[in-house]
Amino acid sequence: MRSGEAVAYYESCGGSASYEPLIEHLRGVGDVVLGSVDAPLGRLLRRRHGLGGGFIECLALGAYLHDIGKAVIRSRYRDREGCVRYSFRGHEAISAYVLSLITPGLDCGPGNAYYAPVFAVLYHHHAMGTAKRVILKPDYVERIEPQVAGHEELSELMASAIKPLPKRVRAAVEEVAPEAAELAIKNPVAIFRHVSSNLGRDLWEAAAGWAGGFAVFTASTAAVVAADYLVAGSARKAPISGFARAALGFARYYLGVVP
Repeated sequence: MRSGEAVAYYESCGGSASYEPLIEHLRGVGDVVLGSVDAPLGRLLRRRHGLGGGFIECLALGAYLHDIGKAVIRSRYRDREGCVRYSFRGHEAISAYVLSLITPGLDCGPGNAYYAPVFAVLYHHHAMGTAKRVILKPDYVERIEPQVAGHEELSELMASAIKPLPKRVRAAVEEVAPEAAELAIKNPVAIFRHVSSNLGRDLWEAAAGWAGGFAVFTASTAAVVAADYLVAGSARKAPISGFARAALGFARYYLGVVP
């Protein structure tokens, strides 16, 4: 691992370390999700609900940046076996906050037509825990440290992650990314608490407040969960949980997501 490199996963045990570079994880998940929108269910949803290029752009943008919060809310800990690991608890709330600042100009932000798939992507990991308003404990907060040196590095990481997207989308993001990155770096814990406290309301608005929102929300979530486990599981060579297998089965059959 290069010095200063942001990772999506890290474990050091028995003298050997395994990790997954964050930029590779973001790109991998985004590529899989972007490819799923042309699968059978993706075409059906877009045709039935009139979802065009804007929907695809918003879904893909959320996927490419779904774990961007890991760049600013990492902590190190040692487990019972003595292995050193990284925890990223609360990162999905940071990702949601960053996306809420950079997406309105693309009709992907809160209150816009394509917020449902973006919201689904952002909360693919810990939605239930966050919905219960799990507040970061003081001992965890004290260990938090960013993986990037500052907001400029975070802004550059975002720009690099979304390179596969159309130029118009990249330009819109790059215009506001520096400001969004600076705000995220300043106080990630306060952001986590604010976002988690409003999750129930936002979840309802995203999933049910727009015609067809629930169907698109479910399909989008399945796609990104499957993509995330495929990419992360491959990098970590880890066993797949029952929940992950269910999501993979759904996404493979309906969305065409394959390893």
